[in-house]
Amino acid sequence: GGWVPLMVWRDKVDLLESQALKPNDLIRVRKAYCKEGRLGKAELHVGQSGAVLRLGEGEGEGFPAREGFYTKPSQLTNDLQVVNIMGSIIGVSPITEFRRFDGSNGRVRRVILGDDRANVSGSLWNEHADEISEGDVGRRLYVTLARTRQGRIGGMEFVVDRTSQVEVGERGPEGAENFAPISELGQREGVVNLFAKVSRAFPPKTVRIAGLGDRRAREVLLYDNTGYATLTIWGE
Repeated sequence: GGWVPLMVWRDKVDLLESQALKPNDLIRVRKAYCKEGRLGKAELHVGQSGAVLRLGEGEGEGFPAREGFYTKPSQLTNDLQVVNIMGSIIGVSPITEFRRFDGSNGRVRRVILGDDRANVSGSLWNEHADEISEGDVGRRLYVTLARTRQGRIGGMEFVVDRTSQVEVGERGPEGAENFAPISELGQREGVVNLFAKVSRAFPPKTVRIAGLGDRRAREVLLYDNTGYATLTIWGE
């Protein structure tokens, strides 16, 4: 199966609202036309001659649940694409505010999603930053029309911007205990969770990085029952 954005125009918008559509509803679309969308993906459009009808109970039996049209963090590939992604919220950062070049203010919040095999980080921009909070850790997050990109520390990450939709669901078990053993760190890319003990914490120091200047850092030696690793903590 596959998925496609559906754009509804003019008085057809009122038709959709009158049917009180919600996630998992089944609809029948008639006389829609297809074109390439803003994100380079095919879109369906319903104009004056088109129609959208919500199906009743029992119709469309056997149609797959919407979870089948979402990508899990462990299923992300290394190519740039537009995806629907879902996973358990592992971590949520505070909102960061910044000023754009045109003088307007922007906001962003970072989030980490996980399933039972991998984690992925994402950024929620502007109004989407208010749609989740630190209290949502452990809940399921559904993101529709996210863009993927190469992450700052390797691997892929996703971006939630004005073309995306965000929904916070119920609490789910997957991803909540997705901790990597130290012995497997060399086999993983991107964001990981680690559950380990501190063997030794070294004093803070100043490190000079080419092109970036001086940065404060501190190293901590960690261990679990599979091995040792060095954790470097930067900045504050």
